[in-house]
Amino acid sequence: MNWPRIRFLTIIASCFLALCSAAVASDPLPDAKNLAARGLSLVWRDSLEKHVGEVPTAEVLYGPFGEFSNWHRRNSEATGDHRIVARAPDGRAAIQYNVARGNVPHDETLSQHWTPGIQHAGVAVDVWIPADFVFAYECSETSWQPHPGVGRWPIGLWVGSNTYTGNMGGGVSLGEQRGVSIRLNRGSGGDRAGQGASFGAYIYYLNRAQPQCEKDGVLCSYNCPQPDNPRERCFGAGMSKKSGYTPRGRWVPVELEVKMNEPGKHNGCVAFWVDGALVDEGCGMDFGADRGWLIRGIYTYQMWHCDGSPRKQAWWLSNIRLYAPQPAPDKGAGKAR
Repeated sequence: MNWPRIRFLTIIASCFLALCSAAVASDPLPDAKNLAARGLSLVWRDSLEKHVGEVPTAEVLYGPFGEFSNWHRRNSEATGDHRIVARAPDGRAAIQYNVARGNVPHDETLSQHWTPGIQHAGVAVDVWIPADFVFAYECSETSWQPHPGVGRWPIGLWVGSNTYTGNMGGGVSLGEQRGVSIRLNRGSGGDRAGQGASFGAYIYYLNRAQPQCEKDGVLCSYNCPQPDNPRERCFGAGMSKKSGYTPRGRWVPVELEVKMNEPGKHNGCVAFWVDGALVDEGCGMDFGADRGWLIRGIYTYQMWHCDGSPRKQAWWLSNIRLYAPQPAPDKGAGKAR
């Protein structure tokens, strides 16, 4: 055998593989093409790669935008941290969410008081759901059963005043709720034929003290407006409720866009994309611009109802990006790295 030739070819092959590996490692994370097509530019990307092994903070996720709250945790029976910056299956740095029986996480991290607020923004993330991930919840005392419509993740935008200090969700006093939470829903009932989690837009109106939201005892919230319930049409004509399914076993890009209404007009818009495809888009909404409300923050979260997961498992979220019209808000702070 020609050993010198074999040795030479082996060295060449090793160098080629090393170059390929280096190219993959240095390959930039993908951009949100749909948000870019809407006239929005990347102004911030998370710094997860620098914090592997740590519990992520809002500063790691959102950088210089506004005042930050750290992770908000509720309803958790977990021992230790159930989210940490780790390596996803493909080696990318990501937030790893660990869930298990008895672990009922309700985590939110928020970029609060984004000042000055802006009228048009987008947020994007990549989500990895393992092929064998089980969306099931114990909603009875006797068995694990799928429960449609529960759980909310992974991203959202907050609309409100610059004095908001309350909770992002329900369950707090009425006087603390001021603004609109626009986020994506995930329903376990949409886990059909291994297609993954279903997504739907979730517009949560957090100003229950307003008279129009208390007519006949009906609170103005939960997927508002609802065409089948005129008493909850607090945004006027708005989005229909649609769902898209996330593939499993790979990164799936998710993008959310919000455009504020003009004061006194119902012309606010929301759109979101899953895996590059437009799932739903709706306009004709009043997000409260006449109250001085603007887009003030971005956040990530996971929320599970009932009693957590039927087994120990994890999913990953990465590549958190903020998009806004250029020049970037806050006098150019937070440029994309």
